[in-house]
Amino acid sequence: MIASARLSGDHQLVYSEPAASCDRQIHAAASAALAASKYIPLRQLNCRVADGVVEISGTVSSFYLKQLAQAAVLQLNWAGVVRNLVEVSGESIALAATDCRNSLD
Repeated sequence: MIASARLSGDHQLVYSEPAASCDRQIHAAASAALAASKYIPLRQLNCRVADGVVEISGTVSSFYLKQLAQAAVLQLNWAGVVRNLVEVSGESIALAATDCRNSLD
């Protein structure tokens, strides 16, 4: 079987072979989706694909950016799993904890 994969204009991954053999295509599409982000920190994240599972890693300054990274990969519309291993820098974690404590008072 000849592999066939492409990234459509709306970042939708289209392929016609088993997911395990499409890791390179999925990686290219996920990397392209992150690289196309208007948020510079998302362009600097790393992704790895194994057996159709995308792992996103790196560091961002907020939980919002972490979620945006995941959303960028999920919009590819393939039946795979995303492991969001992106870390949020310490300063944002401290601010989020403070916000949570303040909202409980």
